[in-house]
Amino acid sequence: MLMGGSGTNFSGRLRGACSKVQPVMIVAAWIVLMASVAAVLHCYVGYPLWWRVIGRRRPPLPLPPTQEEPSLPLISVVVVGYNEAGCISRRVENLLQCVYPTERLEIIIASDGSDDGTEQLAALAAGGDARVQVRHFTERRGKVRVLNEVCPQAKGSILVLSDANVDFAPDTFVASWYSDHAKGRLTPSLKAFTGNWKRG
Repeated sequence: MLMGGSGTNFSGRLRGACSKVQPVMIVAAWIVLMASVAAVLHCYVGYPLWWRVIGRRRPPLPLPPTQEEPSLPLISVVVVGYNEAGCISRRVENLLQCVYPTERLEIIIASDGSDDGTEQLAALAAGGDARVQVRHFTERRGKVRVLNEVCPQAKGSILVLSDANVDFAPDTFVASWYSDHAKGRLTPSLKAFTGNWKRG
């Protein structure tokens, strides 16, 4: 009888303890759920709204200069490629079609030891255009070493590094340069962009 009574009391105490723990677990689970929902809402709603409000408080950017404006900087575009015969002609043609003053654009095509005629195709696509320089390295050095040799020779105050298999929008260079260029505002609008913009 004593054993039975002790077992009954223990079971009762256990059920009582469980009944007290369950509300705590429910509250904890609810807090975790609400925190997760809040984090998701912050990422997809709160954060964009915050930057929209901040953006409205900033003064509007001035309109980009016209193509003839003398403040447009000299831009050097450097394309380094290895065996890019399949796309180098299109790359050169695309760069030449960009709306920018002829005397303010320099295009350097560097063939890194290509053996498929990349440099010949680039020169053919340039058609003698003075904006295009084609350099051919007989031995493959790797992109970084070629850039280290070619970039210091670029004349532009802005250096654009690009791959051979991308296209720039026609107004990329003009639309990307604002009249307050002392702050170096550059916003490239490219179909595909794998290079880096930087001030010289």
